[in-house]
Amino acid sequence: MRIETEMGEDESDIQRLTKPSWSMKDYIWVSEALRSALSVGQ
Repeated sequence: MRIETEMGEDESDIQRLTKPSWSMKDYIWVSEALRSALSVGQ
């Protein structure tokens, strides 16, 4: 799996979410965000 670090750090969250090819870091970031959102909602 290829991880783009050159331009990935400068992208906004929306661009990262809508990117067609996700890296493992993106999956981890989204799962962490969902987990924190769910814990706050309860």
